Amino acid sequence: MLGGDDLQAFDAFLIELNRASAAAILPLFRADHGLEDKGGPAGFDPVTAADRGAEAAIRRRIAERYIGELFIGGAAGSRLVSRGATSPLAVRRGVPLASAIIATTDPPACFDRAEIAAWRSVRAATRLARFGCDAYAYAMVAAGLIDLVLEAGLKCWDIDAATPVIAGAGGVVTDWFGAPMGSLGGQAAISAGGDLLAEVLPLLAEAAK
Repeated sequence: MLGGDDLQAFDAFLIELNRASAAAILPLFRADHGLEDKGGPAGFDPVTAADRGAEAAIRRRIAERYIGELFIGGAAGSRLVSRGATSPLAVRRGVPLASAIIATTDPPACFDRAEIAAWRSVRAATRLARFGCDAYAYAMVAAGLIDLVLEAGLKCWDIDAATPVIAGAGGVVTDWFGAPMGSLGGQAAISAGGDLLAEVLPLLAEAAK
């Protein structure tokens, strides 16, 4: 949890992000802002140069200030920007459960009894398990270094930002029933692909909720 000094610094940084995005948006206010419809058959979903400019400014400052690397994902694919170099991201395809590397955060702290039993069943069927990576494990699925992450009790802000990165790299994010994650978070199965997910879901069935 952030302390007082950290919260003040974070609040100041949020204001800096607002100013950076405003610098990209205001010149296009009531001007030609390059409206595009990205919705296609799903319905009208407008995006403008102001949207893209603001997003780019925010991503750039977050990368500079906090992490030194940036994971970007969307319909056009996913990529990692690190130390000035850009690399495409892709999941490991065709890995069966028996050869999979899996991860979770902290089973005793984050899983209930049924979820722990399900985790142990999956762990027994796989090659190797990693613990404690939190959201970085989700990025490692997109990078092809981990094949499956199982989590429970997530909030929407724990997973929503990672979902387009994983999907753009060819991965899948569902709940433990195999359905899309809901807006309230919950259980998550972050998989390198549908075939691997199909092997995992029967082992999760009794604990899915």
